Amino acid sequence: MTQIKGLGLALHSLDTTRKWKIHIMNIFKSCQVHFQRNLYNKHFSDQIKRKMISLLKSTSKVELDEIFSDIEKSDEDGVKEKRNQKINEDKNSLKRKSYSRSNSSKIQSINENDYEFENDNSRSKKIDTEEKCLRLELEIEKRRMNLRERDIALRKAAAEVEAIKIANEKAKLALKIN
Repeated sequence: MTQIKGLGLALHSLDTTRKWKIHIMNIFKSCQVHFQRNLYNKHFSDQIKRKMISLLKSTSKVELDEIFSDIEKSDEDGVKEKRNQKINEDKNSLKRKSYSRSNSSKIQSINENDYEFENDNSRSKKIDTEEKCLRLELEIEKRRMNLRERDIALRKAAAEVEAIKIANEKAKLALKIN
């Protein structure tokens, strides 16, 4: 149980919008979907399929162990051989060389200063900085809008002053003519 909680907490540190239990439930649901897809897409006998379906409905560990042992005992299509072959493939894949060319005798060291290591809260910090940037951009836009409105109001006032000056000039000319 502690390993499950540890995995859930690790996922929670990457995505803080969900609780650790929800992360674990999502993993479990995806495992069930994958299991059912394999169950119906791969060719198993009806007896094995029924046992595999009963795995999803079992309620205790004893029941699960019994179903697994029944499936292994049936040895349909060499289940044990395929399992052992898969285990050997996994072991052999771990023994492969870490570099691609077999004749390269010099392996370059990694400069740790070139890499940025992320801590547990780096994603949440990135989200926080993105939110701050968006807020600042919105604030800048609001200030620009306010400046434009002030500029428009200033131009309007200047136009009104100019119209009053023109009206005064016309009135002066009309007085001089009369």
